[in-house]
Amino acid sequence: MGKRALQIYEFGPFRLDANDRVLLRGGRAVHLTEKVFNILFLLLQRSGHLVTKEELMEQVWPDSVVEENNLTVSISALRKALGEKQEGGQYIETVSKRGYRFVADVLEIKDERVDLAQVQESETYTKAKAGVSSAATTLAVLPLLNVSDDPNLEYLSDGITESIINSLSKLPQLKVLARSTMFRFKGADIDPLEVGRQLEAAALLTGRILQINEELIIKLELINIKEGSQIWGEHYKRKAADIFEMQEEISQEVSEKLKLRLTGEQKRQLTKRYTEDIEAYHLYLKGRYCWNKRTGEALKMAIEFFQRAIAKDPDYALAYTGLADCYAIIPFYSNIPTKPAFEEAKKATSRALEIDDTLAAAHASLAFLKEYYEWDWAEADKEYKKAIDLNPNYATAHQWYGMYFMKLGQFERARRELKRALRFDPRSLIINADLGLPFYFKRQYAEAVEQYRKILEIDQDFIWARFFLGWAYEKSGKFSEAIAEFQKAKLIDDRPEVSAMIAHTYAVSGRRNEAISILNCLEEQSKHHYISPYYMALIFAGLDYKERAFRWLEKAYSDRNEWLVWLKVDPRFDCLWTDARFPELLSRIGFSHKTIESNARNHPAVLPTDYVSNNQNFYVARALVGLTYLEKGFCEEAITELRGALTVRDNREALALLGYAFAVSGRTDEARKKLEELQEAATKEYVDPTFIAVIYAGLKEEDRAFEYLEKAYEDRSVWLALLNISSLFDNLRLDPRFTNLLRRIEQAG
Repeated sequence: MGKRALQIYEFGPFRLDANDRVLLRGGRAVHLTEKVFNILFLLLQRSGHLVTKEELMEQVWPDSVVEENNLTVSISALRKALGEKQEGGQYIETVSKRGYRFVADVLEIKDERVDLAQVQESETYTKAKAGVSSAATTLAVLPLLNVSDDPNLEYLSDGITESIINSLSKLPQLKVLARSTMFRFKGADIDPLEVGRQLEAAALLTGRILQINEELIIKLELINIKEGSQIWGEHYKRKAADIFEMQEEISQEVSEKLKLRLTGEQKRQLTKRYTEDIEAYHLYLKGRYCWNKRTGEALKMAIEFFQRAIAKDPDYALAYTGLADCYAIIPFYSNIPTKPAFEEAKKATSRALEIDDTLAAAHASLAFLKEYYEWDWAEADKEYKKAIDLNPNYATAHQWYGMYFMKLGQFERARRELKRALRFDPRSLIINADLGLPFYFKRQYAEAVEQYRKILEIDQDFIWARFFLGWAYEKSGKFSEAIAEFQKAKLIDDRPEVSAMIAHTYAVSGRRNEAISILNCLEEQSKHHYISPYYMALIFAGLDYKERAFRWLEKAYSDRNEWLVWLKVDPRFDCLWTDARFPELLSRIGFSHKTIESNARNHPAVLPTDYVSNNQNFYVARALVGLTYLEKGFCEEAITELRGALTVRDNREALALLGYAFAVSGRTDEARKKLEELQEAATKEYVDPTFIAVIYAGLKEEDRAFEYLEKAYEDRSVWLALLNISSLFDNLRLDPRFTNLLRRIEQAG
């Protein structure tokens, strides 16, 4: 027999071992009955997602007819075992009238491999197998090959493939890989078994489609990847008008051959139809075919197809969702103003949900609009959760939810949600690119650069990777490399935002005349067609023309520009944080005062100067503003504030920053004097080694800087958190010792 990798789940102080069927707390066993253990196991496997009452009862009591009260009593016993109050919230959330969700962070660990035959012989495994032991089966669906003579039928083969993926992805016990991952293999001359192995799928569905006049022929094969054997094969030959029945039959056959235990509701979902109009359905497929091309022109064509589908069937909810998706993203791919596009998206989404409130895609689109257009962050959060509850396999919902957390500055939560998206869509270029953004926003530019280079090795024309790589180069001070990336992006799509990125890089690198030349061209263009005011503001910010930067940001606010939601975390606008208008604008965009204050405690460009003017004796405020000026290269202003902080109170932090300011402004003798003061103080009392390392970094004495950073690591200095967010150590970032230190800090927690 083969080997089976069993799983261990860790959450809070608990550790659940699936092999030994034991729950440990601090190394001690926690007693659970068999049913209560199975409930916990299922909730952990579906961590973060709704598990319905119906599903829990069918999975935990598969051979019995039980009442809902049995489940309620078991959940109560589980909460008691976990030390949670009966109303829940710490570990298990009750979703009124629907079911339960495990809400605590869960770490899934692959345990040592054991022989499958030995496990199957054990009584505990046999019991678990009857309930909830196995993880979701992973299914890959290759694009159906269009073997018709008419290449215009490509939309049909792609559309049927996508329909099968969407239908089966509604089953929570089946992990269906997303369309964008599977369509990267379209047209590739590659063995299906090799595709399955690359994607670590358990099974793969492949086939071909042929239409001859009014006859539709589909040949399918379901393959067991591990064994290399056929699980099932079928040859369908029907009238083209019977396409709905054929797709329903295919989904049912696949679920049966994979031996999935389906609830009554899940069986109904597999055969659910969104329209009875064949022509409307074909128009919808053509719309999705264009939408997936992701260009401005293709999106305009998709809008037309979806509108025609709606004209044929005014109650076609999926067509309204497609229309909403187009209007929601078209501002990112064309010069269409945000406000009218988002208004159309809002109307289409409302109509889709009015027709069918169970559409995960429609709830995700609504969340997107709540976030980008209405700036209602709480409602966006609610809608993203609902979309994921309705379809846990929906990679786009996980991706957008991860980016939602990114804008709030919650980078670890963003990373976790993007990782979930990647589980369902591992070959998605945009999700992989998004995973580099936490590095960028945390100022770990070397790691960001590495992520984007890997993506560009796969697809050199992926424009978002070019953008993000250029951003990372720019913040690393590699201006020529940044401009080179933006120039390559310009060859892919010569949109105004790319010119604005180049102009900003020119501005911050001292090439002001070139920046102003591009700026003048864009201002002239803005008289004739829409130019993103966010990017106009960006250029003025780079030139340090703050008044004009705020004027354009106000226009972005008035226009509800799609980029404005990134303002809180975009490091290119750091120079505006010291102006009281900046946090005030953030509050109008919907960021709470609490999140802005949180940013102000953790961001290197944080406190507005009027706050300091009202708190002259608050030495921490003056030190932080001094740090702000340092980050922006205003050394004289920084020195003034830091000296003021030292006048109020003699403190090591301000002394170290003052030494750094002297060092980077060329006043080496004064920098060394401050260094000597700190080293002298260290002979009498404890001085955090990070402070001394800062000055050595400013003096570009890397070896001495790392010597003291290692001492800080040994002392577990809290100031090492600066490594992630501050540019004070930028000249050390490309040194392998820096990356190694960051990794050790993260591992140490």
